[in-house]
Amino acid sequence: FVSGQQKTAAQPEGITLDGATTNFSFNYRNEPIFPRIFSSTGAPTAQDLSYVYRSEPRTLPGETATPPYTKPLTPGVQPEDPFTPLLRAYAGDDVQVRIVVGAHQNPHNFNINDLKWLFEPSNVNSGWRNTQTMGISEHFEFLLQVPPALSQPNPQTPDKPWRDYLYRSTAARKGQASGNWGLFRAYDKHQPDLFPLPGVAPAHQPIPVCPAKLMNVDCGTKVGLHTLQCYTVIATSAADVFASSGKPLTYNTKLNLTTQNAILYLLKKDYDAIKASPPQFAPGFDIATGQAEPMVLRAAAGDCIKVNLVNKLSSATTMGGGANANQLPVAGTSAADRDLFAASKVSQNVGLHPQLVSFDVAQSDADNVGWNPVQTAPPGGKMTYYWYAGNIDPKRAEPHVPVEFGAANLLPSDVMNHHGYGMFAGLVVEPEGATWKTDPASGDSATVTLADGKTTFREFVLFLQDDTAGSGFGGFNLKSELLNPFATLSRTCSTSAQGVSCVLSNAAVCNGGACGYSPDVPIQTPLFCAEKGQQARIRLLHPGGAVTNNVFELYGHAFAEEPYSTKPASCAAPMTRPNLEAGQVIAADHNQCPDGNLALGPTVSEWKGSRMGHGPTNHYDLVIASAGGAGKVPGDYLYRSFPADRFSAGIWGIFRVTDGDPAKNPKVCPTFYQP
Repeated sequence: FVSGQQKTAAQPEGITLDGATTNFSFNYRNEPIFPRIFSSTGAPTAQDLSYVYRSEPRTLPGETATPPYTKPLTPGVQPEDPFTPLLRAYAGDDVQVRIVVGAHQNPHNFNINDLKWLFEPSNVNSGWRNTQTMGISEHFEFLLQVPPALSQPNPQTPDKPWRDYLYRSTAARKGQASGNWGLFRAYDKHQPDLFPLPGVAPAHQPIPVCPAKLMNVDCGTKVGLHTLQCYTVIATSAADVFASSGKPLTYNTKLNLTTQNAILYLLKKDYDAIKASPPQFAPGFDIATGQAEPMVLRAAAGDCIKVNLVNKLSSATTMGGGANANQLPVAGTSAADRDLFAASKVSQNVGLHPQLVSFDVAQSDADNVGWNPVQTAPPGGKMTYYWYAGNIDPKRAEPHVPVEFGAANLLPSDVMNHHGYGMFAGLVVEPEGATWKTDPASGDSATVTLADGKTTFREFVLFLQDDTAGSGFGGFNLKSELLNPFATLSRTCSTSAQGVSCVLSNAAVCNGGACGYSPDVPIQTPLFCAEKGQQARIRLLHPGGAVTNNVFELYGHAFAEEPYSTKPASCAAPMTRPNLEAGQVIAADHNQCPDGNLALGPTVSEWKGSRMGHGPTNHYDLVIASAGGAGKVPGDYLYRSFPADRFSAGIWGIFRVTDGDPAKNPKVCPTFYQP
């Protein structure tokens, strides 16, 4: 405006198409993914979804030589950076992010790579989060600390003394297609237009990701309570895994629910067993039927985790069809382009991005973001990542703080497609000094023993899936029990007079005939077992989805909303910076830090029977003090996604509480049955 008169044409920044259900924006801006992969530069990486967040040269369809904006919205924006706001700080800075949600039809899950915050900023016992579900008119304040410099500047980009963190205001597939993402840039060197915080020097001496005592030992060596945990992970196709039987990845053998062209992560020891001649048994895999389970890695608080990721996909691997563009006008803005559904290609580059643990975002993020070095493995290639199971506080004499984070997703690099085809995994950070033994037939179930060598609990890692490559069904852990009385391929009752009363029992019929399940195990979704009165923990994860959330429900059991505790020496409430020694322990039976005038003792957390807002990137720990409830009642307890359409899509299973040790009765507890 000049003298109150507008001299240039208005440039709209809020973009909405088709009733706002296929396009979202934030701060009136977005950076849709599909135009970025339809780059006219011809560079293969610019058209690869595993590189879509990277700031590399690309010419967008319809881009003009003279763009409507000649000056960036925020300082520090580079020519190849996204159009969305660039958040800026120095390494080691204390930062507060404020999120305000407008009117939306669907909930959204906000997250930032490698940055975490306490669920309630002023409550040290509220637990660490890397994702937050947001609904209409809600607001959230995240108090976080940018990691200090964890390594020397990258020699590939000496002119760019910073590290880039990916933020997403919604991690769901449709939100990312609509461009709801941006960069948080942390500088290692002083910038003339960015004032440092008072009394804080912007430069820090590099701090190693893991304590030196864990970097100079062999894999598996324990130093005090802590260990160097080493894993070699294989990323490959289901066709490779089940080559000897020719089966696709199968979610249900009785209902013939399959995902063609599926891709998976699995441990090298399991991959080697399956590929042996003749094939050997690997926990969670059945070569004859095409059944599999997601990979789970474990470490104890304070451990260093070394992951070697090997990509066994090849350029000749048959990949499935990619997600479409949700009616974004990728080829222009004319009316003829309004209903253009342009498909993507499933990326053959792979990464393994962790939540909650600490790492150098320039080396071990496993996503290709901004100007950071490439961190995904190409077909036939490999990458090595280092993660620390705790926080790193440069203000402490010993900067490494062990934290029992519990459940965390391990996310793939192609946000649009990988999770729908089965490529996702989990990481569980156990109590400090704990050990674990996985069940003979499942790596997703385990018995964990605390450092005292006596106290144990049963552990179940549960991945909720509501987006299985456009198949129309969902489930848990690569399994489904579709409930649809009007479909042929579903669980139903034998007569219409029964309605749907029998579909959760072993009296159900499947695919038009008898189910054929064992009478003791009436489902193929995970059936978890714990002895009555035993402690148990369900590690609830969501690797990715299309647009909406779930409500997870467990029958017959209550659990704390915030099952976290802080050690008495670290009770100081955060004010302007996070307390990185907060929430070091998962425990719902005691509270060692005062909350207002409340006396110490049992947790002051609310008690729940369900968990809302379980959507893409969400993680949560259900701590069950007594299997079977306070009365220690044995029997089968339903767990499910509560919304009717999710429930009927097959997202349910059974938590079985047994009279005796479940390991002694594999007939009714299949995770203990090894063929």
